[in-house]
Amino acid sequence: MSFDLKDLEAIRSINEFGSINSAAEKIYLSKSALSERIKKLEARLGFEILIREGYKVKLTRQAKFLLAHSDQVLCAHSELVSKAKLIKDNVEAFFKIGVSIIFPTAVSMKLFKALTQEFPDTEFNFFREVLSGEEMLKKKVIDISISETIKDDANLDFKKVSSCDMVLLISSEHKFLSCLKKIRT
Repeated sequence: MSFDLKDLEAIRSINEFGSINSAAEKIYLSKSALSERIKKLEARLGFEILIREGYKVKLTRQAKFLLAHSDQVLCAHSELVSKAKLIKDNVEAFFKIGVSIIFPTAVSMKLFKALTQEFPDTEFNFFREVLSGEEMLKKKVIDISISETIKDDANLDFKKVSSCDMVLLISSEHKFLSCLKKIRT
């Protein structure tokens, strides 16, 4: 017993339109070609697909059961076709970004939101870097790094995109505070 995606699409289209003519138009077949496809499918499956009522048709209980389970297959196929088009068009399907732990989280979230809106078919993975973004790039753990340090490396291209202010916080009871006060005066 076998059937292909076109068989499943035919069943779905017939269910949607309730008519062989309309379903055939939707999937670019002649009425006779669609009828023949259904007859052959019924023979292979061993059960009827359609209940014919004059010009109207509807699915049998068995066909409805088959259709309910075929939707997952058809959706997966559609997604696979979309992914193949992205590959053909050189659109990244996955993109890994390393972000320094000291880079402001609010800015990272704005970046993430903007990227996912601009490239909805790309899956972005963000990594918070504690160590070197350069090392993660060289080891191919990430595709791009937002890092606080820049070393002049011929294998990496870099551009300054932002800067952030750093604030030193210290407890008023810490001994180091008295040293800071002496340094200032």
